[in-house]
Amino acid sequence: PVETPHVGALGIAIAIHGVTDDAFRMCCAIVGGKINLPTPVLNGCRNGDFDSISCSVITGGDTVDSIGVAEHLAYKMTAKKAGIGIEMRTRSAGDDVKNGRIKHLGKHPIYAAGDKAVKMFTQVSRGGSATMTFSCYDPEIMMLLKLKSQRTPLDVRLDKMDYSMAYDDAFLEAVIRDQEVELKNVQGKPAGTVKARDILKAFLTARAETGRVYCINLSEANRHTPFIDPITLSNLCQEICLPTKPFKDMLDLYNPTPGYVSEGEIAFCSLAAINVYKVDEAEYEDIAYLAVKTVDNLIDRAPALSPAVAHKLQARRSLGIGITGLAGWLGEHSLRYADTASIEALAERHYYWCLKASQRLVLEGRAPVSGISEDWLPIDTGHQTVPPTMDWESLREEPRRNSVLVAPMPPASRAVFRDAPNGLYPVRDSVIAKASRYGLIKYIAPAVCTERAWDVGNDVLARAYGAVQSYTDQAISADYYVTPSRYPGGKVPMSVLIKEWVIAAKAGVKTMYYSNTNDFNGGAFSQQNGEGCDGACKL
Repeated sequence: PVETPHVGALGIAIAIHGVTDDAFRMCCAIVGGKINLPTPVLNGCRNGDFDSISCSVITGGDTVDSIGVAEHLAYKMTAKKAGIGIEMRTRSAGDDVKNGRIKHLGKHPIYAAGDKAVKMFTQVSRGGSATMTFSCYDPEIMMLLKLKSQRTPLDVRLDKMDYSMAYDDAFLEAVIRDQEVELKNVQGKPAGTVKARDILKAFLTARAETGRVYCINLSEANRHTPFIDPITLSNLCQEICLPTKPFKDMLDLYNPTPGYVSEGEIAFCSLAAINVYKVDEAEYEDIAYLAVKTVDNLIDRAPALSPAVAHKLQARRSLGIGITGLAGWLGEHSLRYADTASIEALAERHYYWCLKASQRLVLEGRAPVSGISEDWLPIDTGHQTVPPTMDWESLREEPRRNSVLVAPMPPASRAVFRDAPNGLYPVRDSVIAKASRYGLIKYIAPAVCTERAWDVGNDVLARAYGAVQSYTDQAISADYYVTPSRYPGGKVPMSVLIKEWVIAAKAGVKTMYYSNTNDFNGGAFSQQNGEGCDGACKL
């Protein structure tokens, strides 16, 4: 039998909403390319498989048992189709173990085990993948930044995993002022000093060589958020900002005692996206409501690993409703990426209607969440550059169904299916060959997309992302684009890379995702991004 996309969309909508008007409207939104859903939702639902958690964020502690739980969670959540963001808050090489009777082997063997954990299983249409986060103040920072480099010896190299460097505003200021920073081990003890710019140069070198060494500003992540608990890392694709805590041991994770509440927390986020290229302003409220309600329903149906995990999943109910098709929307309105005021107005409308939808679900009888600053609004902490236009005060302190609501992700393969430029990104070319497991897929960009990614300066792009970030409670999968041949010797000067990094940080962008390089080598790069993000946070 051959199934049309319409039948498939209707089956998915009925599986999520039942035989209701919501299901019919959701089916129309999917077929019309107005709402994008993640691959786990498309792979499951109709067969009763509601493993619809797109992103999983895990923290391991500084004990054998806690490290083991984190590794266990990584492979369990990979089997459940989630993309993995992970950190290991453990000691560095040479640190004392058992009161000095043993010396710690450091993070390298632990990272190697984590990499193997996510490679154990396939996710129906792709393999598992993880991004490992470490601190810029880690005593092993210079070694960690070289793990992905092809210059690193094979016995040390761990290049099948991606990495993210966590920094803060103090590190940013030390870079600007050309000062040293103090390295500290996991117990907070000083471990020497290094010039901040030397760390940043090592980071930017690794990022330029591999394209897949990322970063997250924890000061911004913990300032521009409704969460009370601290955020210490992001996910596979760098758009998720949720609190995590390490579990003590397996019993802490799987304790069957009725009413047992663990202090540990694995963070989950379920995704969808609104294709702004095909959604009119007049229908935005309804489309946002459908997207929020759909993902909220999926959270109800999502199977949890244990009562402790289920408790936090249902208590947080974190959503990431992204924006896709921005390049098409800009072209259709005769705008460019430099028109940040217009982009900010779009992002404001997007968050406003998503929050309104979450509050509407409470009015319809669904329980509200706690654990957040209930009076928080993005206008309170965002880097807005123009005055807001929506009636924000009417939403303040109203109970909401979901802790967070917005996280623009990289909807690569679904963007092709829905004829939308990928996420917030400019198009790379008129026709792009995207790699998939079934060969190359040709994607033809909408004719209105006249601005090419390689011609948009990274400073312009950073400010455009900053405009969206000002109305985003999580983060953004923020890609950047480099053409080395435009610089003397075919190499981007380090001064340029540092300047662009500082501009992005100052613009309030919480994270940086891929650094894409246009090397004019016959199209190899244009085939790269289709499978670049192997984890489930890709729509």
